Amino acid sequence: MTSLSIRWKLTLSSALLLFVLFAGFNAVQYILFDRFIIREEKSSMEKTMNDVLNYLLERETLLYENDIFAVRNMLRPFNQPHQFIRILDRNGERLAAVSDQFPEQLVSSAAVTLAESEQIAADGHTVLVLRSPLTIREFTGTIEIARSLEAFDRIYKAHFSLMIVSILIALALSVAGGRLLAGQLLKPLKSMAETIRKVQSKGLHERMKPQHKRDEISALMNLFNQMMDEVEESFYRQKQFVEDASHELRTPIAILQGHLSMLQRWGKHRPEVLEESLNAAVEELERLNMLAKELLVLTQAEHEDPVHHEAAIDPAAEIDTLLKKAKMIYPQFQFESELGAIESVRIAIPPRYLHQILLILLDNAVKYSTTDQSVRIHGYIGKGASAGDAVIEVRDRGTGISREDMPHVLKRFYRSDKSRSRQQGGTGLGLAIAERLVGRYGGRMEISSEELAGTAVRLYFPLYHDGSERG
Repeated sequence: MTSLSIRWKLTLSSALLLFVLFAGFNAVQYILFDRFIIREEKSSMEKTMNDVLNYLLERETLLYENDIFAVRNMLRPFNQPHQFIRILDRNGERLAAVSDQFPEQLVSSAAVTLAESEQIAADGHTVLVLRSPLTIREFTGTIEIARSLEAFDRIYKAHFSLMIVSILIALALSVAGGRLLAGQLLKPLKSMAETIRKVQSKGLHERMKPQHKRDEISALMNLFNQMMDEVEESFYRQKQFVEDASHELRTPIAILQGHLSMLQRWGKHRPEVLEESLNAAVEELERLNMLAKELLVLTQAEHEDPVHHEAAIDPAAEIDTLLKKAKMIYPQFQFESELGAIESVRIAIPPRYLHQILLILLDNAVKYSTTDQSVRIHGYIGKGASAGDAVIEVRDRGTGISREDMPHVLKRFYRSDKSRSRQQGGTGLGLAIAERLVGRYGGRMEISSEELAGTAVRLYFPLYHDGSERG
């Protein structure tokens, strides 16, 4: 059966199950019917036996040779078709008997001292025999009643034949119904397989046509479509990432190649060309090194699993530590902080990642600030939809982001002012890295900006709670 298709396995399994159930039901019905008939016949014969005993005992009939004819006449009203009633003496010899369409010789006579019953086969028929002791004055003997179940045998045979035919019909119907049911159940799987084949030949845009039902099959089809949406989006992001990375790498490599060619042609004899080319080469190598590091950080941010219970930190203390470093890196800038509202809370993110996120935001704020060289960091507890979150806002008064560029600023390698960003050493990965690091630890990032008025970036982190702390 292992080599059969799923459809045939479902068909045969369902057919076998239905066959076993139906056959079992008919078998139980047949057995119960047989026992019911036997019990009813036995009850009827016991009643006849009691009537005969009572009749004889009430009259205290003497069973002698000259009374046999009279006794036979007394027994006739108690007899039924296909039955005989027989009286035996203490030795089992026949004294009197009446019979109606049932030959006595089919049943051997037997004297008993206790009432008994038995079911025997005689001449191809089933016979039910009852025996009871009989004592009247000095007489001791036995009464036998035997009844043929030939009519019921015919009913049994007809019932058995009908049962076999019905089982065979049920088996055929169950096979047909099982095959139809299996076909309906496997139809979505066939559709899925066909969709996968189309995906292989036509591309990732192929989808299954969902059924508007609320069953497991429809849920599977919807999950398949959702999975394909995610796969297509992931494939598109990967393709876009490779294209963007190739584009970003192409420029510094081209610059390096150009300067090396210049050195090869004129650098040996012209010191000013040598100095210019070496400086340019070192600058581009630094750019390549920074790009490689940021790509590695971005990959880790997307694939590593966060460990929250090892990352509960005091955000206010970490920000204070970071600002001291920032003031040394950017001495010409003024950094303001207002962190009192988050001094008593904790958030679940490792300190190095919080530092990295804030350094990215501070670096962008510095790069895109012009005359107003001030950056403000504000920490507070969110309200409304963000209630229960610790919010860290980094605001500058720089050039801002245009309305056209706003939907794209979180994309990898995107820079709103590419020429200026390249002069400042940007790669366009900073905000993408920050967003993914924030998302890794259950947070989210929002950006609001007004052109020529500045930009505000807000980080929302869920408050960390353990058994002893409440934020």
